[in-house]
Amino acid sequence: MLELITGPVMVARRWEKRSTIDKEHWMRKVAALVLLVVSCWGHAQALSPDDSRPPRIGVFLVADTPFWNRVALFARAAGESLGAEIEVFNAGLDRVRMMRQLDWAARGVHGSFDALVFPNFLQTAVYMLEACERERITCVLFNSDLDAQEGALLGQPERRFRYWTAHLVPDDVQASAAMTQALVDRAAATRPERPLSMVGVNGYRADAPAVAREQGMRRVIEARDDVRIRQVVYTDWSGEDAYTRTLGLYHRYHELDFIWSANYRSTTGILRALKMAGASPGYDVFVNSFGLGAEMFRQLADGEIEITAGGHFVEGAWAVILAFDALLTPQSEVSGIKLHTPLLLVTQDNLDDVRLALERLESEPERVFDVDFRQFSRRGQPEPRDYRFSFEPILRALIEGAGATLGPVGTL
Repeated sequence: MLELITGPVMVARRWEKRSTIDKEHWMRKVAALVLLVVSCWGHAQALSPDDSRPPRIGVFLVADTPFWNRVALFARAAGESLGAEIEVFNAGLDRVRMMRQLDWAARGVHGSFDALVFPNFLQTAVYMLEACERERITCVLFNSDLDAQEGALLGQPERRFRYWTAHLVPDDVQASAAMTQALVDRAAATRPERPLSMVGVNGYRADAPAVAREQGMRRVIEARDDVRIRQVVYTDWSGEDAYTRTLGLYHRYHELDFIWSANYRSTTGILRALKMAGASPGYDVFVNSFGLGAEMFRQLADGEIEITAGGHFVEGAWAVILAFDALLTPQSEVSGIKLHTPLLLVTQDNLDDVRLALERLESEPERVFDVDFRQFSRRGQPEPRDYRFSFEPILRALIEGAGATLGPVGTL
């Protein structure tokens, strides 16, 4: 009897205990669901176009250098024009520090951010995109491309990561193609009687900028039957390595007409090697550069190089605009975008204007705040349109503020 009585009692007690456990289990599930809904609702509220609070955007920089300081300047100017609050984080050339800064910002340690924009500094993109996805924060990758392995893993914006809304990459391919064409045209005009011969001095073979820039160069050369690529060498991007390799190339190949360069430090080494070998840059051999700065402008003015390109620090503004639009326009209008942003081409024809503009940028950086960056945004436009990022209004604000008149702008 005892077994007959105890059995049902024990079963009842087990059932009561199980019911309690199930009840607690389901209560935890409901609580988690409520928290998720509230969290998502809060995030959606932060992105609402009707929200009176200005969007707060974090901008992550690699280092405190002139280039990255210009990136920050343009990001802040675009933010002020759009009515967004911008906070800048400086990693000090430390990839771990950048990742920690983004973690803090994404988790709200630095206050609540609506969007974060950052470069792929030393292959940090995967980690940072995953952090933004985990915290459901809109993000924009800018100023650097993914390598082949990262590209295969991540794909395009919004394909794997919903909150990765856009990717900005300087248009190195087109810039390199345009400069190669300028070198070909210059050499062909002075030596019409024979086929042309060239060599290239690139950076690390696997670096994304090196790959893109060589692709642009080869696109032009391979479309012609009157230009022969003798050799392309790969360096550590330093002037010294470019100097050593150019000396060898110049002695190996006779009658070189032009040397294609992948960056400004390489160009400095190339020019030094040519002079050491007794050649005259700009007369015996034509050369390009890649970058904007006092040294490149001097080389252009002296006729040592034919053309240079740069200005991708402006991507600080373009990245903020894309983040702003992703937050405050319908998702269908800013969704899964990858843009190759234009670089500024500089020759002797527009050298004076560009040099004046950059001098003004150094002496009176507040002039950038005169640019109305709203003209580049899709926010408030009567209908969706393609992004048309341009240097012209920026140069105009800088140059005409100095009492000069802007001439033709050499953009891609």
